[in-house]
Amino acid sequence: MKEIKSNLNKVFLIIIYILIFFVFSKLLYNILVNMDFINDNPNLGNLLLNAIPYLILIISGCILLKNEIVTDYKKLSKMDAMHVFIMCTVGIVFAYVANYIGSLISIMFGANGQSENQAGINTFLTSEYGFLFIILTVFIGPVVEELVFRKSIHDVLRSYKLSNGMIIFISSLLFGLIHVVNGGDYMFIFPYLLMGVVLGGLEMKSKNIYPCIFVHIFINALASIINIIMSNFEGLLPVA
Repeated sequence: MKEIKSNLNKVFLIIIYILIFFVFSKLLYNILVNMDFINDNPNLGNLLLNAIPYLILIISGCILLKNEIVTDYKKLSKMDAMHVFIMCTVGIVFAYVANYIGSLISIMFGANGQSENQAGINTFLTSEYGFLFIILTVFIGPVVEELVFRKSIHDVLRSYKLSNGMIIFISSLLFGLIHVVNGGDYMFIFPYLLMGVVLGGLEMKSKNIYPCIFVHIFINALASIINIIMSNFEGLLPVA
């Protein structure tokens, strides 16, 4: 009975995630676009458009998966610290290799420049609300995505007795699609898809969601720092 309730909570979180990004976000955009103070400050509008859905999701995830979050934390505290460090380090290395390979595949399919998702993040990070976007991108986003894709989707699929490989493939494909579907630039899916495979494999190996969260946070943090530095450096260069 407890397992059924747990799976229902995970299914509910997945449904909330889908509704937030495909229904609520569009409604929120229609509301914000008609506000004068938002039209005068579009960066504030972008902040609210990103922050409100993620705040709803992280609160929902912590409430619905409270028992799993606590249980995984207790399991993590009993693990050897060096073992966890090595797992996360290997995960980070594989994630960057996967991103590089995924980027090469995307280029082979005609991708040029950045995905709309990545370009939007870079713009937000260098706006006047950059610090708040860093919190969203580096901390809240990874926690939400790992609770949805590597905890909820993995566990729900496991209840159907699917193989580990199939579970990782399905969750990674969905993880990739959610990052490119709004922009319609599907040729950029491969870096996200392969990163999903690495994070999925890490969840299978560790049987714990926290290493996935740590790796995801590290990757987003380093990417944000590099983007901010490069943006400021480019500002010092003469325009050709």
